[in-house]
Amino acid sequence: RSQWIVSLAPDFYWRGEDWRLSGAAGWMRYPTKFYGIGPGALETAEEDYTPRSWSAALNLQRRLKPWLKVGVGAEFLDGELVETEAGRSLAGGAGADGGSTVPGAGGGRLVGVGVTIASDTRDSVFWPLRGREWTLAWTSFGPALGSDYVTNRWLLNLKQYMPAGKGQLVAVQGLLQAMTGQPPFYQLAALGGQNLLRGYYEGRWRDRCLAAVQVDYRRRLGERWGVTLFGAAGTVARDLDRLAVAQAKLAGGAGVRFALNKDERIYLRFDYGVGDGSSGSYITVNEAF
Repeated sequence: RSQWIVSLAPDFYWRGEDWRLSGAAGWMRYPTKFYGIGPGALETAEEDYTPRSWSAALNLQRRLKPWLKVGVGAEFLDGELVETEAGRSLAGGAGADGGSTVPGAGGGRLVGVGVTIASDTRDSVFWPLRGREWTLAWTSFGPALGSDYVTNRWLLNLKQYMPAGKGQLVAVQGLLQAMTGQPPFYQLAALGGQNLLRGYYEGRWRDRCLAAVQVDYRRRLGERWGVTLFGAAGTVARDLDRLAVAQAKLAGGAGVRFALNKDERIYLRFDYGVGDGSSGSYITVNEAF
């Protein structure tokens, strides 16, 4: 069976970095898992499916002040499910012909435009020792743009980096996301994976709204090596007022770092995370946030 993931993410700056043009393009056909929608999705509901999609995104950003940036952007995704499990919730596509009732099971196109306001005072993009970064973004998807789905997405992403001694820091991230309408299930806010609630499968929980907090303790051990301890909590819900602390999922773990580039602080990351009856190992470049 053919499987592939190809992605490109060019990034351009000009006029003393006052202007930035960033983009992303991806093509994929790769088997993954679906557990249902909502904070109560059960492990026993696990089913396999294989999506095939291609996507693109473009964002133009202008720096108004040393700490403030604004931008406009566009997103495109066209996908379909090429393999599903017979008799399960994603089987048969979507529609009134007896197929799946899960939004997005029949594939389709998602096209949107949006605006972003951001602030960044970090001393490094890859491994900051101090500073903060916050992003507030809104994206609208609808038929006027050629989208098969009508939805709006709001995102608030807060990050703080605090020195905790020589070669040590505490990093904190708070994330809040909300969507309206009936977005396809594969575009819902999701918990799990290498960057959010390490220790759970990516997309283990998904819904229109998400709230999560992560804390990392990072320490250098010499010029090349480092270690990290991390913990996280998060939950999902259909609406913001249904997000509940009582339904929060917890995860934590530890990792080892190796500097690929000491001057730019680019690290190879080895993490092992543990959740409730779940665990995961991750090898990638750069920190989770």
